[in-house]
Amino acid sequence: MSVRWPINSCIRLTAGLYLAVCLALVPKLGPAQTPSQGTLLLDNPPVWQSPNGSGLIASPIAILVNGSGQAIGNFSHYQTGTFLGSRGIRWEYGSGNAYELLDVNTNPYNGTYSSFAWSLNNNGQVAGSYTLIDTSSNNIGQQAARWDAGSTAPVNLGHLSNAVAYSEALAISDSGIAGGYSYVGTSASTDFGTRAVRWDANSTTAVELGNLGTSATGYTHSRAVAINNAGTLVGYANTWDSSGLSNEHRAVRWDAGSTTAIQLAMPTSTATNIFSEAYGITDSGTVFGSFTEYFSDGRQNFQGIHWDAAGNYTLLESPHPPATVDYVYLQSISDMNESGTGVGSSSEFDTNGLNVRDHALKWAPGTATPTVLNPLSISDSGYHYSQALTINEAGTVGGASAKFEPGSAFGYWHAVVWLPGGTIMDLNDLPIQSILGGSGTWTLERVQSIAADGWATGYGHYDEDGAGTNFYPGSTQWVGQLGFGGVVVSGPGPTMRWSDGRNWSTGTPALEIGRAIFAHTGLRQMILDRIVRTQSVDVESGEMSLDVGGQYLTVDERIRIHAGARLNLRTIFDPANDLVGFVHGNILNEGIFSPGNSPGLLNLNGDFENDGTLLFEIEGSGDGQYDQLWVRGEFDAGGTLRLFLNGYSPILGDEFDLFDWGTLNWQGMLFDFSSAPLSSGLTWDTSSFQSSGILRISSVPEPAGFGLVIVLVAGMTSRRRPRSRSAN
Repeated sequence: MSVRWPINSCIRLTAGLYLAVCLALVPKLGPAQTPSQGTLLLDNPPVWQSPNGSGLIASPIAILVNGSGQAIGNFSHYQTGTFLGSRGIRWEYGSGNAYELLDVNTNPYNGTYSSFAWSLNNNGQVAGSYTLIDTSSNNIGQQAARWDAGSTAPVNLGHLSNAVAYSEALAISDSGIAGGYSYVGTSASTDFGTRAVRWDANSTTAVELGNLGTSATGYTHSRAVAINNAGTLVGYANTWDSSGLSNEHRAVRWDAGSTTAIQLAMPTSTATNIFSEAYGITDSGTVFGSFTEYFSDGRQNFQGIHWDAAGNYTLLESPHPPATVDYVYLQSISDMNESGTGVGSSSEFDTNGLNVRDHALKWAPGTATPTVLNPLSISDSGYHYSQALTINEAGTVGGASAKFEPGSAFGYWHAVVWLPGGTIMDLNDLPIQSILGGSGTWTLERVQSIAADGWATGYGHYDEDGAGTNFYPGSTQWVGQLGFGGVVVSGPGPTMRWSDGRNWSTGTPALEIGRAIFAHTGLRQMILDRIVRTQSVDVESGEMSLDVGGQYLTVDERIRIHAGARLNLRTIFDPANDLVGFVHGNILNEGIFSPGNSPGLLNLNGDFENDGTLLFEIEGSGDGQYDQLWVRGEFDAGGTLRLFLNGYSPILGDEFDLFDWGTLNWQGMLFDFSSAPLSSGLTWDTSSFQSSGILRISSVPEPAGFGLVIVLVAGMTSRRRPRSRSAN
């Protein structure tokens, strides 16, 4: 975990001219026949009551999410228009609530305290600080704190000096080891600066970490700002010359279990002042941070840098030549994943000092030269602005990019992701819903953090009543599940929603560029609770019942039912109630396929190739009482169609309109009626099946028991116009 400090929400172009953050409407869904991106389900924002000016407004700092959909943020709290201080917030995704991280022994609405959430681990523990108030309502100081999973009450982690009661926890590992800093002093008026500290798991004792020297009077500053799961801390510490002066600091690492400060190497420089700082570390030990130079002629150089586990540095380059004005480079690295891929941004200036472009950058592992990620749009003057802020293990990058309207000099921040191949996607182009419903609408402005399992958080604007008169006055935070990349394998439990938990979060929530693989024993049932898009679906073993209902499932490649596996796939066709479900894509059946798990309908906008068994259930002869398959593309009719009578005895004249297709490619499909016996004197009539998709009950001259009837006609191709249907 690392603490990252997001940029301002406006980009400065010239004095008095800013790239504004503006509201925009989220596009509506297109026609059902058009493949759609998946719906992005967002947890509800913190409550804001417009009529009386009460509630929470987001601050764009320390916005993080973990692999379970828990997230943290920091907000300003107002009560009837009066500012009451800052509040750290934690979400438990799915609860619909954002919980304030509280102080102790105080009224959370009396304006006497603030709390801050700085770091979040994968177990839901939060590291931060809160204001300590004594029994006489005196402000004792800021206290390092830990909030355990599910609790809003802080655990006071303590500090180094009783005389200066001020400390903050800035990072926490999955095992609960925390790092931060504490002020030190022998009295309230004697200040010796700050010291980096560590709190061991379940401990409230601050352990002082080493520094890079002090002044003659013992004054210095050091801070630990990030930790990995091995317990290694990184941050910075002041350096001091032989005369006892300091105006610089250096990146520092403290190894697990050690208090020794290890200064990280950096390039030689002719600058007057040099600074380096570490603000992130991966579990493999790669450290990333910043390198800054201030020259005597006024030039300034800001560059990203990273160090491998052995301490060797790589100074990161920008994609454009150095500026001819104040800045040599203005560039930073924001995040790095476990493979060593880093992301960040750089600013480009013209000869007049105008910031004309901001580039979102990605550095491959061990390299200094970046790849420039495409912007969302470019202004008529050639300006564009993008920032890469976070990257997950699948290689998906999150951030922000300005969207310019044609002919306009103003752009508007939009939350975006860059897929591993580099494609940029505007999250505002997705259908966006709150998990609790309601009429509120979102404009997403930044993706600030993407967890390894696809959960994401950022900030934007929320209009609580949509087209109504209420208005959320500032930014607020959003939490949702993006689910880019990776392979999904079915998890435990007999019944699940498509968006359930971390089992599905790498490839199957809102917009999927992954593969959903169902490999299990027995029966599993899954319900689509949103519009879904994925690259492919494979049912490799077991039986899967997938209920699309009135949603849309888009599969870019195909759905494949492997030999020995079974898929029951159902949609709804009920236009009277505006419920029309679709599956967009192609299906290859090599196992057993049924359009429903009880009589149901599959509405397929694609091709269907059957090399296995189609199992159709019949409970009656009326609409909705037997399985139906509508194929809008080509139906390759091979394999076997097996009918199963479930408590129904067909009578003479019954018709079962089982299929519609755009084009029929007859491949000698077999008819298996062994589980659909008829009364004496009746027979299954397949004579019009290839022209109409209908099976009828006819009479025969003599009673006959039917077992397996084989119809084999090769090389016949016919076209059939789909008929209109009544509502089920």
